[in-house]
Amino acid sequence: MNESKKKRRKSILIFSVIIHGLALLSLFILPFFKKEKKEQVENSLSVSVDLSQLSPTTSKPKAITTPISTPEPETKPETPPKKATPESNKADLDKQAKEKAEQIKKDALKKATKALEEKKIRDQKARAKRDAEKKAAAQKEAAAKKERERKAQAKRDADRKAELKRQKEAADRRARERAAAAKKAAAKANAAKQSKLNNQYKSLLGAGLGQQWDRVYLDSGISTTDRVTVQVTIDRSGRIISKKIIKAAKSAALNRAAKTFLAGLTKLPAFPKGMDAKQITETFTLGRRI
Repeated sequence: MNESKKKRRKSILIFSVIIHGLALLSLFILPFFKKEKKEQVENSLSVSVDLSQLSPTTSKPKAITTPISTPEPETKPETPPKKATPESNKADLDKQAKEKAEQIKKDALKKATKALEEKKIRDQKARAKRDAEKKAAAQKEAAAKKERERKAQAKRDADRKAELKRQKEAADRRARERAAAAKKAAAKANAAKQSKLNNQYKSLLGAGLGQQWDRVYLDSGISTTDRVTVQVTIDRSGRIISKKIIKAAKSAALNRAAKTFLAGLTKLPAFPKGMDAKQITETFTLGRRI
């Protein structure tokens, strides 16, 4: 489609150049022909005048009154050089006009050809410039596209890294939460276990101490409502670390019996397996049973 448009434009351009050349020829030739025609008319008039001068006169000769002398030989008048006839002048003028018209035509065609060559060169330069600009634009667009793709890829990579980071943080948070929950559950289970073991050991310890307290002699005069409170600290092996009365009874006899009881305590049962405490401190209330 573009080639056909270019051919059509070129044909129109050549036709317009030819028309302008013919118009220039007509402008140059017509005044020349008018001038030549005027010169031909003037030449014909001058030739007719010259011919009339060459024709013999019809006037009568004047009478000569000079005395008769020896006649001298007559001298013939010199004939003037023949001038060119109007037909030869016309042929020469026509020839000159044709040569001039041909020269003008050649000059016009030469100018038109030169103009076409210059236009062709300009078109080639313009085409080369357009191609260069098009190529530069294509390269620029390719570079811009590549840069956009690079930025898009970088953004995708950054988004992917951010997403992986978020996922990792969420996974770590869930893991920490699960670990905390597990630890809490384990601590709760262990606390329940330790509480159970402590209760079991306290029950065992209370039963053992109760049996030993029952072996202590108590005066029948001690009131059954009177009580003495003692505190015993025991390590894992059952060794007694400390023992003391923390609340004395009203009865001095009961207080002496409690001191005797504490002095006799040297070894208690060791902690049960699985009990985490390094030592425990227990408080017991002693009194006279009915």
